[in-house]
Amino acid sequence: MPGPDFYADLLAPFEGRLSRTLEIAVVCMIVVIVSMMHQIPEPAISVYLIFFVAKENSGLNIVMSLALIVVITLVVALSMGLAILMLNAPEGRVVVLACVAFASFFLGASSKLAPLASTIGLIIAYVLDLLGSSPLGEIAVRGLLYAWLFAVAPMLVFIVYNVFFGRHPETLARQAIAERLRLAARVFCAGEGENLAGLQADLEKGNVENAKRLRMVRLWRRLPAEAVERLGELSGLSYGLAMTVAAMMTLKPAPAASGELLARLAALAKRIERLPRVIPPREEDAARVERPGDLPDQIAALTTRMENIVAGGPVDSRDKAEPDRKKEKSGFFAPDAFSNPVYGRFALKGTAAAMICYLTYTLLDWPGIHTAMLTCFIISLTTVGETVQKLVLRMSGCLAGAVIGTLSIVYILPGTTSIASLVVLVGLVTLPAAWIAVGKPSVSYVGFQMAFAFFLCVLQGAEPKFDLIVARDRTIGILLGDLVVYVIFTRIFPVSTLGQLRLDLDRLLGQCRNVLKAKAALDPAGGATEEAARAFATLEAVSSDLAAYGYETIRSENSLLLARANRLAIKALKNLVRAVGVVSAFPPPSGDAANSEALRQLYAQADARLETLAASLSAPFDSAFSKVARAMTPALAPDTARAPQICALETLMARANRLQLTLFHYRQLLEPNAGAYE
Repeated sequence: MPGPDFYADLLAPFEGRLSRTLEIAVVCMIVVIVSMMHQIPEPAISVYLIFFVAKENSGLNIVMSLALIVVITLVVALSMGLAILMLNAPEGRVVVLACVAFASFFLGASSKLAPLASTIGLIIAYVLDLLGSSPLGEIAVRGLLYAWLFAVAPMLVFIVYNVFFGRHPETLARQAIAERLRLAARVFCAGEGENLAGLQADLEKGNVENAKRLRMVRLWRRLPAEAVERLGELSGLSYGLAMTVAAMMTLKPAPAASGELLARLAALAKRIERLPRVIPPREEDAARVERPGDLPDQIAALTTRMENIVAGGPVDSRDKAEPDRKKEKSGFFAPDAFSNPVYGRFALKGTAAAMICYLTYTLLDWPGIHTAMLTCFIISLTTVGETVQKLVLRMSGCLAGAVIGTLSIVYILPGTTSIASLVVLVGLVTLPAAWIAVGKPSVSYVGFQMAFAFFLCVLQGAEPKFDLIVARDRTIGILLGDLVVYVIFTRIFPVSTLGQLRLDLDRLLGQCRNVLKAKAALDPAGGATEEAARAFATLEAVSSDLAAYGYETIRSENSLLLARANRLAIKALKNLVRAVGVVSAFPPPSGDAANSEALRQLYAQADARLETLAASLSAPFDSAFSKVARAMTPALAPDTARAPQICALETLMARANRLQLTLFHYRQLLEPNAGAYE
């Protein structure tokens, strides 16, 4: 349920949030102008599609826009053939609509088409609905072409905008690396405080966003391959440097920063921001940096390595794309797409919800609430927790957007004398909606539905209108769709979020163990910090799962205790992964073999501790307490290795114990709810 973190996610600024918000608002205003000038029908859907395709950088925006254009073109071509079955044949229309709904829901749950499947289903369903109200062949064909136009026109506008004014991925990547270095330098200089919290927040994002940006740079060939490789190496090294600074802040007392190193970091950040497209290659300096013996030495070594790369030195030849290549080898469908009944049941439930809404407004002859069927394609998700979470957030956004739209119709639109007034109104309301929509998934649905409801109320046609009946009917349709989806998805074959939560938890602990295994093998710190970055990315998914599961326990007798347990579990998980990140930052020990072997054994003990923790999560509940008792025994011998690494491992073990106890009590609270959902 909403708590302090929810409202912080709703309102708190972060890097890029304002620029993305302004981008969406400006493009929505341009789409309104284009739709009004060319009398394109359904401008509300045209403008709303911008929210759907607007992503983090211009490269991804163009990919999404082109993909939607291709899909819409294929959909319209397919609809031309389906029109033969539907014209003057209501029963054929119902069957075809049901088949289309089932296919889109199934693809959305079991294939890589998931980001587009719901939108494809929504548009096809809307087109088929239009065909049902147009029995004449010429009118039906004209309607199909208009459907193609109101979907493709905003995509073309968005592509042109991104080509000339977009937030280009290579620029964002350079800025992110430079800002990370500046933040690390401030922490290195000032110590703990607000800067350290900001650095930890940056580390918890991992390197996922920069990896996406660089993939877009490669796809669109915005930089030479050698420059992209150089940026990728700088991204990994800057993350390792930031992790090392965060680890150094855990030492008591923390080593003092040298003015010379701070000046080098500031200069390096500025050079990376202005990195040219082509850097003349040169051989690496003959004077190589010696193997770092402690954290300050490692910061200096990483800085020197980055300076050499910026100056044209050779890039590390390690293949960092191996995980991505393994992912690319997977097929279009999930491995169990046709054997796991969950996907088919989800498609059946989504189809039932959409058809109930369609038949309701068709039999009642109330076409104004056709948004009920469209809503089913928007809010349906595979698990109960996600569906209820999305439903609550979307209903909140819907009511907010409907209220703003109704007030605009009553007090603003009657006084409008030009299209400029309408465009300004759309821009002003889009700003807060887009601000929320570009936030975390835990709040973004509020912004999406707020914008959707507002556009449906205000943009009623190819010219300004102020019909309150249209606003009322479309709002009722959205609420009806929300209600139908809630009833079906929580009563028929309900699927709990716990299953996905267990998988993500297991993956998270596995990644933490990979860090410890890399340390036990005495690998360089870079490989371990890369694995820690993946763990932080998975932590975000686990936090989302826990937040969604909170919506499943609303009706539980101990819902307040479970909500508190949720917050404690997220906090314990975050502390554990932070401790793993600190451990990953230490360089391999320098010294005699006995010292290295002792440290290797300590890392192996910590790995075994996390293995026990992972095993206890899937063990029967009645044996969980004994596993807790066995796992809580001391495992470290602080007199056999260097003190800083011993301290980091002790902290890791203590946080693993805290997480074990927190999850044990959480499972104890969940026992009364066992079997509530599958």
